[in-house]
Amino acid sequence: MKRLIIAAAFMTLTMPTLAQEIHPPTDTQPRCWLGSASFSPGATVKAGNAVLECSSDYHWIATEQWSAGCYHSGAFFSTGAIQNSSNQQQVLTRCEPDGTWAIYTPER
Repeated sequence: MKRLIIAAAFMTLTMPTLAQEIHPPTDTQPRCWLGSASFSPGATVKAGNAVLECSSDYHWIATEQWSAGCYHSGAFFSTGAIQNSSNQQQVLTRCEPDGTWAIYTPER
């Protein structure tokens, strides 16, 4: 009988409480959005003909700063990243500090 009481107490303590519900947070942190990518205040990204900065009130503003990277085909790449271009010639491109892509030829 004593073992049954101990087992019941152990099971009661280890079982999740059914009255408790887990609710995800309803308020999400504001972000600056560019396509489907989100950025924190202070982030710099080349978009169109300008480098834009995510301001503290979550709006994009033009800036004279360098870009933190390059945005291409829905993905963000840091400065110096090298990737294959999307054409069939397999040209390598590198993300430049101004947020543009340049043809990259590896040193041999």
